[in-house]
Amino acid sequence: MIDQLHVGEEAFRLEEPFTLFRNDKCVLKISDGAIVVPLYFNGESLGYFFHGEGKLLLDAVIETPRGAVGKPIERNIETPFIMIAPASKIEEIRGKLRKAENENLEQRGYANAEEAVEAARNLCYAMFRKSTFCRRPEPQSYVFGFQRKDAEKLDLLAAKGDKLVYICGENIFAFKRGKSIMIKSNRLVIAKNNKIITLVKPPKTPFRGVS
Repeated sequence: MIDQLHVGEEAFRLEEPFTLFRNDKCVLKISDGAIVVPLYFNGESLGYFFHGEGKLLLDAVIETPRGAVGKPIERNIETPFIMIAPASKIEEIRGKLRKAENENLEQRGYANAEEAVEAARNLCYAMFRKSTFCRRPEPQSYVFGFQRKDAEKLDLLAAKGDKLVYICGENIFAFKRGKSIMIKSNRLVIAKNNKIITLVKPPKTPFRGVS
Protein backbone atom coordinates (compact mmCIF):
# COMPACT_ATOMS: atom_id res chain seq x y z
CA MET A 1 0.00 0.00 0.00
CA ILE A 2 2.87 2.39 0.73
CA ASP A 3 3.75 2.63 -2.99
CA GLN A 4 0.24 3.84 -3.91
CA LEU A 5 -0.01 6.23 -0.97
CA HIS A 6 0.63 9.94 -1.61
CA VAL A 7 0.80 12.73 0.96
CA GLY A 8 -0.51 16.13 -0.08
CA GLU A 9 1.90 19.04 -0.49
CA GLU A 10 -0.10 21.58 1.56
CA ALA A 11 -0.94 21.88 5.24
CA PHE A 12 -4.34 23.08 6.42
CA ARG A 13 -5.99 24.00 9.70
CA LEU A 14 -9.35 22.80 10.96
CA GLU A 15 -11.70 25.74 11.44
CA GLU A 16 -14.04 24.20 14.03
CA PRO A 17 -14.21 21.24 16.43
CA PHE A 18 -15.20 18.07 14.63
CA THR A 19 -16.34 14.55 15.49
CA LEU A 20 -14.19 12.28 13.35
CA PHE A 21 -15.90 9.05 14.36
CA ARG A 22 -18.84 7.90 16.45
CA ASN A 23 -20.64 4.62 17.06
CA ASP A 24 -22.28 2.91 20.05
CA LYS A 25 -18.91 2.10 21.61
CA CYS A 26 -16.59 4.92 20.64
CA VAL A 27 -16.31 8.65 19.97
CA LEU A 28 -13.25 10.42 18.57
CA LYS A 29 -13.16 14.23 18.41
CA ILE A 30 -10.58 16.79 17.30
CA SER A 31 -10.44 20.46 18.30
CA ASP A 32 -10.37 23.47 16.02
CA GLY A 33 -6.93 24.70 15.00
CA ALA A 34 -5.60 21.20 14.34
CA ILE A 35 -3.06 20.91 11.52
CA VAL A 36 -4.31 18.69 8.70
CA VAL A 37 -2.55 17.16 5.68
CA PRO A 38 -4.56 15.24 3.04
CA LEU A 39 -3.69 11.66 2.08
CA TYR A 40 -4.36 10.04 -1.30
CA PHE A 41 -4.41 6.48 -2.62
CA ASN A 42 -3.91 6.02 -6.36
CA GLY A 43 -4.92 9.66 -6.84
CA GLU A 44 -8.14 9.41 -4.79
CA SER A 45 -8.72 10.92 -1.35
CA LEU A 46 -7.98 8.38 1.36
CA GLY A 47 -7.95 10.34 4.60
CA TYR A 48 -5.94 12.84 6.62
CA PHE A 49 -2.99 13.39 8.91
CA PHE A 50 -4.04 15.32 12.04
CA HIS A 51 -1.99 17.08 14.70
CA GLY A 52 -4.06 18.87 17.29
CA GLU A 53 -5.94 18.30 20.52
CA GLY A 54 -8.20 15.29 20.30
CA LYS A 55 -10.15 13.07 22.66
CA LEU A 56 -10.97 9.38 22.39
CA LEU A 57 -13.82 7.93 24.45
CA LEU A 58 -14.24 4.15 24.37
CA ASP A 59 -16.81 2.10 26.26
CA ALA A 60 -14.56 -0.86 27.06
CA VAL A 61 -16.98 -2.31 29.61
CA ILE A 62 -18.11 -5.89 28.98
CA GLU A 63 -21.46 -6.65 30.61
CA THR A 64 -21.80 -10.26 31.84
CA PRO A 65 -24.20 -12.20 34.09
CA ARG A 66 -21.50 -11.95 36.76
CA GLY A 67 -21.23 -8.19 36.49
CA ALA A 68 -19.25 -5.70 34.45
CA VAL A 69 -15.67 -6.35 33.33
CA GLY A 70 -13.36 -3.53 32.30
CA LYS A 71 -13.95 0.21 32.45
CA PRO A 72 -14.42 3.15 30.08
CA ILE A 73 -11.33 4.59 28.42
CA GLU A 74 -10.83 8.34 28.06
CA ARG A 75 -7.68 9.40 26.23
CA ASN A 76 -6.45 12.88 25.38
CA ILE A 77 -4.66 12.81 22.03
CA GLU A 78 -1.94 15.41 21.54
CA THR A 79 0.38 13.47 19.23
CA PRO A 80 -0.17 13.22 15.44
CA PHE A 81 -2.44 10.52 14.01
CA ILE A 82 -3.65 9.15 10.69
CA MET A 83 -7.30 8.79 9.70
CA ILE A 84 -8.56 6.65 6.83
CA ALA A 85 -12.27 7.19 6.29
CA PRO A 86 -15.21 6.83 3.87
CA ALA A 87 -15.42 9.35 1.04
CA SER A 88 -18.42 11.11 2.59
CA LYS A 89 -16.53 11.82 5.81
CA ILE A 90 -13.45 12.98 3.89
CA GLU A 91 -15.57 15.47 1.95
CA GLU A 92 -17.25 16.71 5.12
CA ILE A 93 -13.88 17.43 6.69
CA ARG A 94 -12.55 19.08 3.52
CA GLY A 95 -15.25 21.72 3.78
CA LYS A 96 -13.96 22.77 7.19
CA LEU A 97 -10.31 23.24 6.20
CA ARG A 98 -8.42 26.43 5.47
CA LYS A 99 -4.79 26.87 4.50
CA ALA A 100 -2.59 26.86 7.60
CA GLU A 101 -0.68 30.04 8.38
CA ASN A 102 2.79 30.02 9.93
CA GLU A 103 1.43 30.89 13.37
CA ASN A 104 -0.93 27.88 13.20
CA LEU A 105 1.95 25.61 12.26
CA GLU A 106 4.26 27.02 14.94
CA GLN A 107 1.69 26.18 17.62
CA ARG A 108 2.25 22.51 16.75
CA GLY A 109 6.01 22.79 16.51
CA TYR A 110 6.35 23.16 12.72
CA ALA A 111 8.44 25.94 11.22
CA ASN A 112 6.52 25.75 7.95
CA ALA A 113 4.11 23.65 5.90
CA GLU A 114 6.94 21.50 4.55
CA GLU A 115 7.75 20.26 8.05
CA ALA A 116 4.11 19.29 8.66
CA VAL A 117 3.99 17.43 5.33
CA GLU A 118 7.21 15.61 6.21
CA ALA A 119 5.74 14.61 9.58
CA ALA A 120 2.73 13.22 7.72
CA ARG A 121 5.00 11.22 5.41
CA ASN A 122 6.94 9.78 8.33
CA LEU A 123 3.82 8.73 10.19
CA CYS A 124 2.32 7.17 7.06
CA TYR A 125 5.52 5.20 6.56
CA ALA A 126 5.44 3.98 10.16
CA MET A 127 1.81 2.92 9.76
CA PHE A 128 1.91 1.32 6.32
CA ARG A 129 5.48 0.12 5.77
CA LYS A 130 4.58 -3.50 6.60
CA SER A 131 1.19 -3.45 4.91
CA THR A 132 0.53 -5.75 1.95
CA PHE A 133 -2.73 -4.07 0.93
CA CYS A 134 -2.87 -3.07 -2.72
CA ARG A 135 -6.29 -1.43 -2.64
CA ARG A 136 -8.07 1.15 -0.54
CA PRO A 137 -10.06 -0.07 2.50
CA GLU A 138 -13.66 -1.18 2.13
CA PRO A 139 -16.38 1.49 2.00
CA GLN A 140 -17.64 2.65 5.40
CA SER A 141 -14.43 1.44 7.06
CA TYR A 142 -12.45 3.64 9.43
CA VAL A 143 -8.81 3.15 10.43
CA PHE A 144 -6.86 5.39 12.82
CA GLY A 145 -3.17 5.15 13.68
CA PHE A 146 -2.07 7.12 16.75
CA GLN A 147 1.57 8.04 17.32
CA ARG A 148 2.75 7.05 20.79
CA LYS A 149 4.96 9.25 22.96
CA ASP A 150 6.96 6.35 24.37
CA ALA A 151 7.37 3.86 21.51
CA GLU A 152 7.79 3.48 17.78
CA LYS A 153 4.68 1.32 17.46
CA LEU A 154 1.33 2.95 16.81
CA ASP A 155 -1.93 2.48 18.65
CA LEU A 156 -4.69 1.46 16.23
CA LEU A 157 -8.45 1.87 16.03
CA ALA A 158 -10.42 0.16 13.25
CA ALA A 159 -14.17 0.08 12.78
CA LYS A 160 -16.85 -0.91 10.30
CA GLY A 161 -20.53 -1.02 11.15
CA ASP A 162 -20.95 -2.64 14.56
CA LYS A 163 -17.38 -4.03 14.53
CA LEU A 164 -14.61 -2.20 16.39
CA VAL A 165 -11.05 -3.07 17.40
CA TYR A 166 -8.78 -0.89 19.55
CA ILE A 167 -5.13 -1.83 20.10
CA CYS A 168 -3.22 0.22 22.67
CA GLY A 169 0.20 -1.15 23.49
CA GLU A 170 -0.29 -4.71 24.77
CA ASN A 171 -4.01 -4.17 25.36
CA ILE A 172 -6.62 -5.23 22.80
CA PHE A 173 -10.36 -4.54 22.82
CA ALA A 174 -12.64 -6.02 20.14
CA PHE A 175 -16.40 -5.61 19.91
CA LYS A 176 -19.08 -6.95 17.61
CA ARG A 177 -22.79 -7.04 18.31
CA GLY A 178 -23.28 -9.82 20.86
CA LYS A 179 -19.58 -10.58 21.29
CA SER A 180 -16.69 -8.87 23.10
CA ILE A 181 -13.01 -9.71 23.55
CA MET A 182 -10.55 -8.01 25.88
CA ILE A 183 -6.85 -8.72 26.39
CA LYS A 184 -5.35 -6.69 29.21
CA SER A 185 -2.70 -7.29 31.88
CA ASN A 186 -2.18 -10.96 30.93
CA ARG A 187 -5.92 -11.54 31.06
CA LEU A 188 -8.14 -12.67 28.20
CA VAL A 189 -11.90 -12.18 28.50
CA ILE A 190 -14.35 -13.47 25.90
CA ALA A 191 -18.05 -12.71 26.28
CA LYS A 192 -20.76 -13.98 23.92
CA ASN A 193 -24.50 -14.49 24.33
CA ASN A 194 -24.38 -13.87 28.11
CA LYS A 195 -21.57 -16.39 28.53
CA ILE A 196 -18.05 -15.49 29.59
CA ILE A 197 -14.66 -17.17 29.49
CA THR A 198 -11.71 -15.73 31.37
CA LEU A 199 -8.13 -16.89 30.88
CA VAL A 200 -5.14 -15.75 32.90
CA LYS A 201 -1.56 -16.03 31.73
CA PRO A 202 0.91 -16.35 34.61
CA PRO A 203 4.45 -15.20 33.79
CA LYS A 204 6.24 -17.50 31.32
CA THR A 205 3.44 -20.09 31.25
CA PRO A 206 0.63 -20.82 28.76
CA PHE A 207 -2.87 -19.47 29.33
CA ARG A 208 -4.98 -21.49 31.76
CA GLY A 209 -8.71 -21.24 32.33
CA VAL A 210 -9.98 -19.79 35.58
CA SER A 211 -13.69 -19.49 34.86
